[in-house]
Amino acid sequence: MKADNHRRLIQPLLRARKSTGLVAARLALVSFLTGLVVALLFLAPPASAAQLLHVQTRVAAIAEPAGQFVGPHSSVLAVQGRERTPNYDQSATGSSVAADDGAGALARLDQDVGVNPSAPDALSLERQISLSDSQNEFLQGRIGDLQEQGATDFRVNQQQVDINGDRVGINRPDLQYTLNGQRFYEEFETGSLEAALEHGPRILANDPSGQFVPWFVR
Repeated sequence: MKADNHRRLIQPLLRARKSTGLVAARLALVSFLTGLVVALLFLAPPASAAQLLHVQTRVAAIAEPAGQFVGPHSSVLAVQGRERTPNYDQSATGSSVAADDGAGALARLDQDVGVNPSAPDALSLERQISLSDSQNEFLQGRIGDLQEQGATDFRVNQQQVDINGDRVGINRPDLQYTLNGQRFYEEFETGSLEAALEHGPRILANDPSGQFVPWFVR
């Protein structure tokens, strides 16, 4: 009889001890998993804006889905951080494209190959490149910035002319200029950066030594 009473007294204590052990084990497991997650977060390499590298044209496009703010301290190709005009401080994405060295380069179009190399005179830099006010305003701000840097031989919406002054195509880059001994060609699009990039292969086929700079203007 005494043994039965003893068992009845001991069993609740045993059950309580077992329950406490389970809770402690669960807490230990949660603590371990939390520590593991924190460790992985600290050991993981920091996120960065990935570059889109296409070997066939050596495109190094800035992967900024929301656009890159082009402000007084931006650093994009041929931009040295000088003050912009107000209409130039807007959201845009730029990239630099160099000509291809090997297979995969676009062949020149017949109409570009057969063009008269004698280039016409440069027209007014205030020419429009689009019905879009934002594109035209961005262009004028871009020209002003490049002029401060010493760029010369500008052409706006005219047939392509290389650094030697020879006409090399009947296509019309939005902006052409020479800076630091290098010929640049730029295209501005409001739809997407990809739309601007589409102009690159033809421009670089006509002038493999040139640099192509596409812009996505918002």
